[in-house]
Amino acid sequence: MSKIHVLEPAIANKIAAGEVVERPGSVVKELVENSMDAGSARIDVEIEEGGKNLIRVTDDGVGMDIGDLPLAFASHATSKLEKPEDLFAISTLGFRGEALASIGSVSQARIVSRPRGQETGAEIECRGGEIGEPRVCGASPGTLVEVRHLFTNVPVRRKFLKSTASETAAITEMMTRMALAFPGVHFRFLSNGKEVFHCPPSDRLERVRHFYGKELADSLLLLESRSPELHLEGYASLPALHRANRAWQLLFLNGRFIQDRSISHAMNEAYRGLLPEGRFPVLFLFLEMDPAEVDVNAHPTKIEVRFRNTWSLYGRVLSAVRHRLLSEEKVAALRVDPQPALFLDTVGGGATEGRSNPSTLAFPPPGVARPTTAAPPDAPPADGTGSARPAGPADAAAASDRPPASGGPTSRRDFPSDRPPRGREAAQAGPEPPSPPQDWDPSAGPFLQIHNSYIVVQSPEGFVVIDQHALHERILYSELLEKVRAKRMDTQPLLLPEPVELTPKELALARELTATLRELGLEIEEFGPRSVLIQSVPSFLESARAAHVLHDLFSELSEGERPRSLEKLRERILATMACKGAIKFGQALKPDEIASLLQRSRQIPESIACAHGRPTRLAVNLKELDRQFGRK
Repeated sequence: MSKIHVLEPAIANKIAAGEVVERPGSVVKELVENSMDAGSARIDVEIEEGGKNLIRVTDDGVGMDIGDLPLAFASHATSKLEKPEDLFAISTLGFRGEALASIGSVSQARIVSRPRGQETGAEIECRGGEIGEPRVCGASPGTLVEVRHLFTNVPVRRKFLKSTASETAAITEMMTRMALAFPGVHFRFLSNGKEVFHCPPSDRLERVRHFYGKELADSLLLLESRSPELHLEGYASLPALHRANRAWQLLFLNGRFIQDRSISHAMNEAYRGLLPEGRFPVLFLFLEMDPAEVDVNAHPTKIEVRFRNTWSLYGRVLSAVRHRLLSEEKVAALRVDPQPALFLDTVGGGATEGRSNPSTLAFPPPGVARPTTAAPPDAPPADGTGSARPAGPADAAAASDRPPASGGPTSRRDFPSDRPPRGREAAQAGPEPPSPPQDWDPSAGPFLQIHNSYIVVQSPEGFVVIDQHALHERILYSELLEKVRAKRMDTQPLLLPEPVELTPKELALARELTATLRELGLEIEEFGPRSVLIQSVPSFLESARAAHVLHDLFSELSEGERPRSLEKLRERILATMACKGAIKFGQALKPDEIASLLQRSRQIPESIACAHGRPTRLAVNLKELDRQFGRK
């Protein structure tokens, strides 16, 4: 008996739908692309419950007559390909002919269409793959596609959809990309009856300004490079403007949003040496090239493509961006803003005074103060987390725009006197550098700061090199987590609420996270169609730094996998807050500030790593040093 059999069409269509219809955003993407291919000048998109219950896309394109409607829901039926050679020069956004068939097989779908120049229109329905009969009806010129109850006949797929807010955010991001790719098209997007954005026809920079704010748009550099093979146009940020990940880098090819590792690498390589490590520029890049030079059929969702000559394209992108950056006078004249005061003097009890930017702190012998030396005025702080401006620790009451105060005296009286015993310290030895023991007192030995970034502390068995940012981040994170669990988070209401302009996707995430952020001391309130107001912040965080927290947090949550439990989500948000509130890699510190930091680290048993998992310190064993110098 034969073991191989042909699947029933209903099963085959549901399997095929899984390649195209991953989530509601996939449906919106396919329908909007069809509208674009129909030559539409205006597209209206409306969703309910994140697209789970309703997706409606209306356009003013060429429309379809009554004879085409049954074929619209047929598998692999399309008007965009006629002969095999067309596959090698695809100039439309959609072409496979399976989008509507897949959508109709997992939903209750309806099409109403009227061709231009005809008096009447027609409609047809498809429920779970069952195609009805077309009928004449009144309609406006163009096409309306309505999709209800997505995955209603595939409950396991519907079960694995994300929250309404997450699905709404994904659709908002997709619609933002479409509006950026086609600035000459009028877009209107509504969610649950509320207008998310409304974009009349404009130019590309105006679209960037609409979605990402005037401040960002005004800081972008125009990119343009033309040749017979490639037309490159776009906008690149000055090195002073950067983000925590690549979420703010958008790449379009012939109007299609794509992701390509080689081009992404070229865009970031152009900024080599101009950005802090771990930070990424803001880029909007639009490429136009001969469709025959690219294969857009490499992936069912068409988000990944293959280029005929990848390395040539890589070089063109790298050269165009790099040349524009280096030709801009603002880049050469770029200077880091003056660093604000960091600390209250937690050891001495007084606030620090303004000072110039010192570089290193000499070893302070017991009872003797050693002054600091001044660093070159143009030495830029290199923040390991990407931020160029420092912020204070948890016990800082405020920060100003002045440089940090000059180094004051440090003596043994500043160090804690209740040092624990060191019985285990003497027993630790070996060729491998050990980690500092738990009873090691980091504030007991002499210390120095090198390169405004690392603190070197003498230990009984050698010395320990501490990453000042990572250690302070860990301290802040642990202290904040304890306060949140005890429900005693200290907050500071703002006399003047701080407005923060968000992208549509960020605004959708802000609505979802408002209550959680309020529990963590960061209270926001929706303000206007595209902004929120920061009403209060955690006491250790500046309002300006809180704006950076929001942008980085939303970028992280939109790019990576979101924690499913509320507790893990709180921890993720606190980690971002701690990172932004911690002293920066490249920030000069006073001796008493270092002593305070080391003393506080003793209260954190898990301070060996920061909230993001990077080590806070490395121990160097004296015996290993002796061995390296040939003494033993």
